[in-house]
Amino acid sequence: GEGQEGRFSESWFYAGQQLEQVAVCKYLGIEVHAVGGLKGSHTAVTAAANKAMWAMLRQVKDVEILSVLTRVRLFNSLVMPVLQYGCEIWSTEFIRQPGSPLDNPAQRVQSTFLRQIIGDRLPKSIFLKMLMAEFGCRPVSWQWCKLVCRYWNRLLVQSTYPYLCDAFRAGLQLACGPGNGQVRCRAWSSDVLCMLSYCDPGYVAEIRAAVAAQRWESLTVVDIARVMEKWEQAWWVWPGHSGDPRLGQGVEQTYTSWMLSDVSVAAK
Repeated sequence: GEGQEGRFSESWFYAGQQLEQVAVCKYLGIEVHAVGGLKGSHTAVTAAANKAMWAMLRQVKDVEILSVLTRVRLFNSLVMPVLQYGCEIWSTEFIRQPGSPLDNPAQRVQSTFLRQIIGDRLPKSIFLKMLMAEFGCRPVSWQWCKLVCRYWNRLLVQSTYPYLCDAFRAGLQLACGPGNGQVRCRAWSSDVLCMLSYCDPGYVAEIRAAVAAQRWESLTVVDIARVMEKWEQAWWVWPGHSGDPRLGQGVEQTYTSWMLSDVSVAAK
């Protein structure tokens, strides 16, 4: 830990030499804090994405690109990759509750962009889900969830890096420790299991059983398509709507159909 005067209470040595200790460091652009872990990463990513968004909007204005569809495609191509950088590692605290996909600081970048391009076409007070549906967009955390699931599957099957394998298994043991069958949401593996508990509880039960019995060879990859389907159902729960809006009538069903359309400009 770090003392009150910025001094660390522990020392680390390698090959007889004391290692330098710093409060914050960056590795491949991802910020790691000595005490806060990866909590600063989303701040840096959001700041970079904001710069990319405003730079893109200035260029769009300079070359007089009037098509809203083109602007959305440019955002998805130029800004969204910034918001996704390294998300497999740092975004899990924001995706562990699929029913709250907008509760993260990075979402404001996309929301600001959409409100910038609507101009006077729609009222500024329009409900955010409807605003996103108007432009065929999904929340930023949609792609985070998919990329985290892909990374999870790679960790399950990789055998090239034994230290990474051991770290992953140790994280699973901590996440699946005693707790009356509940996932303890305190670390990377715990966050992912919290999300999967909603989207695929049967899979989480299999993981817990395999970890408890130390049957690592029986661990199977997650069905990403199933997870994303459940995630989308959670995302499309509207205020005051008790069921799946795709099965109902009215504006909710219409907007949901637009969001799930094959012609959507959202990143698949």
